[in-house]
Amino acid sequence: MKTILAFALALTACISGSVSEPNICKSTSIDFPVPSGISVGESIPLSYSTQVDYSDTLSKFSDVGDVQIGIESDRMTSISFDWLQSLSITAQDAAGKMTPITIAQYSGGQSGSSITLTSGSTDGLFAYFAQGPVVITFAGMASSTPSAITNNLCLSATVSKSLGL
Repeated sequence: MKTILAFALALTACISGSVSEPNICKSTSIDFPVPSGISVGESIPLSYSTQVDYSDTLSKFSDVGDVQIGIESDRMTSISFDWLQSLSITAQDAAGKMTPITIAQYSGGQSGSSITLTSGSTDGLFAYFAQGPVVITFAGMASSTPSAITNNLCLSATVSKSLGL
């Protein structure tokens, strides 16, 4: 009986929990500039950078407990993606002090007005997005003049906290 009571007291002496937020999203409109001097039939290099800031939202989570974040979805929409051969999306802190990381990639093969990108590594993702503004760079290749696209990058966050009593 004493063992059961001691076990029950040990269980109530520690409280833990977690909260998840599946959609912390930022939408970016992209109109890739086309470099001059491209010959007909030649692949067109693509490059576009924009700055996003998830830090206000993520700081609210980190004030509560340990945070794990991941890429919930990275979806692009356009009239068509027949022109897109490949695309890589990288993140770099705006101050340029951290090593850039690849957060998503596209290797072609999807058609229609919407594509889903393959998520990259989530290691160190929280450090990037919690520290402040992040420069997101879209770089790739196109087989013809690119259409304007919208990228919707959604992060998911899980906060866990344990309290010893």
